[in-house]
Amino acid sequence: QSIGVWRAGLSYDVGGKGRTAIKASYSRYGEQVGIDRVASIHPLVNAAGTRSWTDRNGDRIPQDSELGAFSGFAQANTRYASPDGPAWPYSDEITAGVEHQLGQGTRVGLMYYHRTNRKQIGLRNRAVPSTAYTQQSVAVPGGSTGPGGTATFYNLASAFLGRQDNVRDNESLLDNDYNGAEVTVAKRFSGRWQMIAGFTLAKGKGGTATGDLNDPNSLVNQQGIVGRDSLYSFKLAGSYRGPGDIMLSGSFLLNDGFPYQSTYAVTRAVFPTLTRASQAIRLSVNGDERYPDVSLIDLRLSRPLKIGGHRVIEPSLEIFNLTNASTVVARTVAVGSRYLAPTEILSPRILRLGLKFQF
Repeated sequence: QSIGVWRAGLSYDVGGKGRTAIKASYSRYGEQVGIDRVASIHPLVNAAGTRSWTDRNGDRIPQDSELGAFSGFAQANTRYASPDGPAWPYSDEITAGVEHQLGQGTRVGLMYYHRTNRKQIGLRNRAVPSTAYTQQSVAVPGGSTGPGGTATFYNLASAFLGRQDNVRDNESLLDNDYNGAEVTVAKRFSGRWQMIAGFTLAKGKGGTATGDLNDPNSLVNQQGIVGRDSLYSFKLAGSYRGPGDIMLSGSFLLNDGFPYQSTYAVTRAVFPTLTRASQAIRLSVNGDERYPDVSLIDLRLSRPLKIGGHRVIEPSLEIFNLTNASTVVARTVAVGSRYLAPTEILSPRILRLGLKFQF
C-alpha cells in the first residue's frame, strides 16, 4: 500500500513590526510501518508440538512404541482481508495560534491542536461472529475487593470454542481524536533570571479496544480516553543567578492523574455455565477513573569556581521531589483481595552531589 502525506504551514506578522504572529498548519503523517506488519500474519513462525511418552522399559530413551499421538503444529490463522493488505493508517493534524512579544525579552503564546487518527488496524475472528455470544450479567464484588454493582458480559456458545480465522483490517471503531489548547510564557535570560511556563488543557478520545472486535466483550466500555492522557498539565521552570554567581534553578510540574479501568475476571465459580475458563471485562469507561494528581518540585544549586587559566570546577546540589511526595501512580485494577492496592508511587526525595571540572 502507499499513502500521500504533506506538511503545510503559514505565519503572518500582524502589524509588520515583528511582535505579533499568527501561525497555522495542516499536516498528514503516515503511521510508521515495521516488520510487525508482516510478522503478524506470516505463517513461518516458531512453534512447538507435543507427544505423550510412557517409558515402559525404564531406559529413559523414547522408542516409537512408547510415544503417543503428535499434537501437530498450530496452523497460521491470521490474515489480511485483502491480498494487498489494509489501507495505510494516518494522522491528520491542524494547529493554529498566536504569539506576542511583551517588552524586550518576554513572549506569550496561545496554540490550539487538533489531531485525528484514522484507518487504524484491528482484528476480527470471522470464525466466531458476534451472534455466537449471549448477553449475561453478574454481580461485581464490593467493599474493599471491588466497586460493587453489576456488570454485563457475553458468554460464547460452546460450539464456537477454539475456532480461529483472524482477519486484520482497517477498523473505524479504533478511530480517535485529540483536541488541546496550550498557553505558554517564556522570558529570556535578563536581569539575572529566566523562566518558561506552560499550561495545557487537552483530551484524546476514541476507540481503545484490543483483541477480537467480533467479541462483544471487547466492545464493553471500548470508547473513552485514549492512552495515558492528562486533562490538564502545568509546568514552570526557571533559573536565577544570585550574588557570587550562585545559580539556583528549578522546576514545578502539576498534572491530572492518568486514567485507569477497573477489570473483573468472570470465572465458572461465578457463572457456572461460562464457556471459556474465564472472561475479563472492563468495568468503566477509560477516563472515569483516575489516579491522584501529580505534583513535583526539583531544585538545583551550583556555583562555578575558577582555579587558574581556563580551568573551572562547579560543585552542585540537586534535589529531586523536594517535598518527598508519595503520590500513587499505579494500582492493582483487577477486582479481588488486592483491588486498588498501590503497585507504584513516585520516586522518593533524592539528593545528588555533583562536581564538574572544565579545562
